[in-house]
Amino acid sequence: MPVGRFGHSAVVYRSGMFVFGGWDGHDTLDDLYEFSVTTSQWYSVPGRGDVPQSRYRHSAVVYGCCMFVFGGVDKRQARFADLCEFSFDTRSWSRMKTAGDPPSARTFHRAVMYGGCMYILGGFDGTRRNDMYKLAVPETQPRGEEKRRRRLQAESGEADEAAAEPQIGEEEGPLESNIETSRLRLQVFELQKRLESELERHLCKICYEREINTVILDCQHRAVCARCLDQVNVCPLCRAAITQTVLTYNA
Repeated sequence: MPVGRFGHSAVVYRSGMFVFGGWDGHDTLDDLYEFSVTTSQWYSVPGRGDVPQSRYRHSAVVYGCCMFVFGGVDKRQARFADLCEFSFDTRSWSRMKTAGDPPSARTFHRAVMYGGCMYILGGFDGTRRNDMYKLAVPETQPRGEEKRRRRLQAESGEADEAAAEPQIGEEEGPLESNIETSRLRLQVFELQKRLESELERHLCKICYEREINTVILDCQHRAVCARCLDQVNVCPLCRAAITQTVLTYNA
């Protein structure tokens, strides 16, 4: 569980709240913690990659499967103007390079994501600011998500082309053809959502990355993968205490 702090950032990704940095009354922090809403437990996220310097009063936003942290200040009152990226997929940090005229090193600002860009408003860099900056950030999809999305788009495109191409002997007008195409597109969209829901149903309810491969015998729930099972002592679905489990295997 993280120590008491303020000036930290908190974002939500899937079923977890991620808390970074802050001030504990004596020092600035560079630690990252995850609170799982399914298990109601805290987990320390080890620092990997180019971890940002300790700071507080920074900003953080989520886009794709990444968290972007900007600005802040350390205990020596040195302000930052760097943009740092944390990948929820690889659990590692990296530094982002920005183009154009970057914001000044600042704190107390606000940041939001919209349309693939991080908007930074105001703050304090020695002077109270009322300027706004727009930083383009890349959208990174979770492992397997991009491949699955391309496959679904390809299947959808094939269905759309088949629907749009009139059959021999048919004499449909533009209105009838558009209605039929729209109807088929709606069916494809509904099938995509059902497929995504079915795929997610088999993912671990803690990491949402690996397939479920354990059964909790105490409550007979299939909810987590073997790796995440080592980190919890209660079922994430019903909160029953875990005393007996068994591995499962696909045929």
